[in-house]
Amino acid sequence: MGWYQPHTAAKATVTRDGQTLYLQPPGTDAAVPLEATAENKFQIEGAVTVTFETGKMTVKRRGGERVFAKEE
Repeated sequence: MGWYQPHTAAKATVTRDGQTLYLQPPGTDAAVPLEATAENKFQIEGAVTVTFETGKMTVKRRGGERVFAKEE
């Protein structure tokens, strides 16, 4: 959980409510639930995959991928 930032001013926020993780993409007002597919991998409606690794989060979609560094 926390804030993840690519090499721009945009930030994505990851929160947890109970057992569910939520991702609020940069520039949006609403968070979307992440569906777990593996220990550190999640998806959003089958169209976007989110992978967490030490200190970073990678978001992949048809248009490419974006890597966010975790803010301390």
